[in-house]
Amino acid sequence: MIIGVTPFKTNLNSSVFHTRIGLSDYLNMEIRECLLDEIYIDENVNLPYTKEKPISFLYSTILNAKFKNNLEAGNIQANGFNVEYILVQKRQIDSTKWTDVAKIKANSSVSYFEILDRYISLNEEYEYTVVPITQNIYGTRSDGNTIKTHFNGMFLSDKDHNYAFMCNVNYNDITHNNPKKTHQTFGSKYPVVIYSDINYSEFNVKALIITYDELSGKLNLKVNKTHRKQVIDWLNNGKPKVYRDNRGDLKIVTVSDNITEHPVEGKEQLNDITIGLVEIGDINTDLEMFNLLPKYGGD
Repeated sequence: MIIGVTPFKTNLNSSVFHTRIGLSDYLNMEIRECLLDEIYIDENVNLPYTKEKPISFLYSTILNAKFKNNLEAGNIQANGFNVEYILVQKRQIDSTKWTDVAKIKANSSVSYFEILDRYISLNEEYEYTVVPITQNIYGTRSDGNTIKTHFNGMFLSDKDHNYAFMCNVNYNDITHNNPKKTHQTFGSKYPVVIYSDINYSEFNVKALIITYDELSGKLNLKVNKTHRKQVIDWLNNGKPKVYRDNRGDLKIVTVSDNITEHPVEGKEQLNDITIGLVEIGDINTDLEMFNLLPKYGGD
């Protein structure tokens, strides 16, 4: 032991090494004959030198032990229980409400995972975060990054499928259903209007279902016919779906009417389809109820 020199290089010229040593796969740490207030380990070797203690648990944080009458060093205080799930959440940057994106079965051998969030609105800025869960205890959110969305066309998705409609897209009027009843009374000059709690939208969209051969990149009528049948069968399976488009609409919907095919003039074997959709749930709260929340690594 050399006074004032440590392997962690807490001060300028105080490291026993000429450069910072990057280490990986921290599985345990043994501490002897010392008094520690806090230990923080991070993947980022470019952290500034400071005496200020880190407040947040970042994506790059490996360990942050605060020694509050326990040996927990993550962003969840669970009396030593292992993390069971990782919940990925997001919020619109101008909102304080977090919504679930995906639920992942925790696996100590997996350090990184990738998910695709299909349930986004156009030209919105989202912040993403992760929350550890164990024994029904939710940890604190990690500070996340922000992403601004951009896409073209119209999409219908569920947790396993994502169909893009990019050609001949035609949006019809949206009807906002909020039933009201007017009652005329003898004792008043004006009627009484009673409002219903029902509040949902319904609309039709029209688009060309088209796909291209993956090898040649050209239109293959046989492949396109098979693809069109797959899409229509999926639309008619009676299950909820998520609708999003380049107008900014984002809704949980189901098909509410018969699907109609329209031959495209001058384009043999190509058909537009008209789909009637009705809103059936809240995109911010009902994804799991409708089995639309992606889950990875088992239940």
